[in-house]
Amino acid sequence: MKQSIKQIVKRLHDEFHLDTSHYKDDFVEQIILKNISIIKELFKESKPEAIEGKQQNVEKIVAKLQNNYTDFFRNPFTYAVLSNVVFPTLFFNANFPSNKEIRVWSAACASGLEAFSLAIILEEFFKRHLLSPRYRIFATDRSNMIINQAKKAAFSHDELKSLSKEQVELGFDLKESNYCIKPSIQTKISFSTFDLISEKTNCPSVSIYGDFHIIMIANLLFYYKSSIQKKIINRVLQCMSKDSYLISGETEREILMAASLVEIVPNSCVFQMKPA
Repeated sequence: MKQSIKQIVKRLHDEFHLDTSHYKDDFVEQIILKNISIIKELFKESKPEAIEGKQQNVEKIVAKLQNNYTDFFRNPFTYAVLSNVVFPTLFFNANFPSNKEIRVWSAACASGLEAFSLAIILEEFFKRHLLSPRYRIFATDRSNMIINQAKKAAFSHDELKSLSKEQVELGFDLKESNYCIKPSIQTKISFSTFDLISEKTNCPSVSIYGDFHIIMIANLLFYYKSSIQKKIINRVLQCMSKDSYLISGETEREILMAASLVEIVPNSCVFQMKPA
């Protein structure tokens, strides 16, 4: 890392308590260079009343470090495996209680599209089998700004380009120029801030006890140093129920394989623990 970048990293840490030490050096340098105008604003002398504006800029940098690019059904094959293999295996298992919900944790939900994608295919699954929807999704992100954006649950027509007409009708209400997630679906999704690096707790407090059947950590691990990747994996594994599933991004498959997890369908990014 260049000396000039190291100096910026130190100031961000000392003045704004922004810790970038968990991320790969080249990724941190890339984020700083792409957002240098925001950082320069942060470092300017300012009056006390400008503190709120500075905090907003810090939140922007945090959001960039979280790499909040997302899309509906970002990896279609993963969602196909969830819908056609994972959901039936979970729900029609003789040991699955008839009154129990499928519990899902979207652990780096960004603006919510991952969580809403999961909700839509769960709604499709229950509708296809003529069943009342029984699921609960806990969606978390480190950035409060991003969580507030996700809670709005409103999207433009262009943002729905990867959805079928049936999925749009199933999951959204058209309100003026926005497509809003149906209230019946929103009630099944809980958004909250959660830092996967923090030592305070292994899983979101809003979930109470974890015990997740599916955890999504897609497009998250790749940007962290190896030691942090292992820490995150170990943490989420402690929050999983028996015979549950861990979902990665396409660039992270080898990381989970190295952690002794087995991909249930080749190239699906859907993993389970190796049988004992």
